[in-house]
Amino acid sequence: MRIASSFNFIGWKPTLERWGWYLLISFILWFFTAYLNSGLFSYPKGLQFFEIAFVWPFLESLYWFHRGITRFFIPRIENLHKITQRILEVISVWIVGIVCLFLFNFLPNVLVFGAVVYNAENIDNVRAAFTLGPLTSIWLYYFVERTRAREHLQKEQLKISRLEKENYQAQLQGLKNQVNPHFLFNNLNVLASIIPEDSEKALEYTHNLSDLYRYYLRSAQENLITLEEEIKNLKAFQFLLETRLGDQLQFSIENKIDQTKNFYLPPLVLQECIENVVKHNKATKNKPLHINIKIEDNAVIIINNKVPKSIDIVPTKTGWKNIKKRYDLLGEILPEIKENEHTYKVILPMLKQE
Repeated sequence: MRIASSFNFIGWKPTLERWGWYLLISFILWFFTAYLNSGLFSYPKGLQFFEIAFVWPFLESLYWFHRGITRFFIPRIENLHKITQRILEVISVWIVGIVCLFLFNFLPNVLVFGAVVYNAENIDNVRAAFTLGPLTSIWLYYFVERTRAREHLQKEQLKISRLEKENYQAQLQGLKNQVNPHFLFNNLNVLASIIPEDSEKALEYTHNLSDLYRYYLRSAQENLITLEEEIKNLKAFQFLLETRLGDQLQFSIENKIDQTKNFYLPPLVLQECIENVVKHNKATKNKPLHINIKIEDNAVIIINNKVPKSIDIVPTKTGWKNIKKRYDLLGEILPEIKENEHTYKVILPMLKQE
């Protein structure tokens, strides 16, 4: 997929550098044209300097027309076959070369020197101009496009590097949130309480806890996790919460998608959202905490009822900022929060591969 280049002014330093190259190219083109017309290289004299000066607006116009092609035309032919794209691209650059030459070089020369410069006796001037114009356009476009592609690749590599760093930090944060005395004491207390009563359930609890930590460690190496794997680990996390909270928690998962291998999420985002729900809400038998996970076509929706704790916890929103940053680095639609007096809803967009 192509990323359209910016059409804005890029700054004076690169602009002056470009104009310096244009001056050099203008002299080269003038000498080359003089050689084609007279068979020898001659130094420009008098009004001939205007001929060189008129090459500069021609080259500058090519620059902006080329940016227009990459910014507006190329994205509109992305769906066509690659060969068709290349043919249309070359044709558009060729036409731009003729148009720019006519408007910014041919007409100014006629206005200064008169029609004699391009009359029947000087037909070589016309032939040389309308040959060099499109060829110059294609030559410059190649370098502009190559530079743009190189800059785009560098930006993508930087984005990937930043994304890996963010995921690593998210992994560390997830482990920091989970591997702490409070969490461990809760799970160990639950495990100790169910071992005498139900050894099979205690063994299942241990297996789920082990699977969950293994998933945390493995996800540090991934930018995206399949929805299938997320659901699998979500059920392990659900088992731990339901075992610990019992009737105080009502947890449900509604999946309306069959091909879960084709959908992806940034790792740990589901668990992070659920942890936030448990952290900021109290759960009792009389007022249980409801957590409903709905998996729909384009998003995973986490809905919970509001049961605020009596002791207010000041929200830092560090986890939420981390989730939004990872989505932003992936270039996807950002997650949303929708809430009212009674419910709190988080919408996590999914990435899809056919």
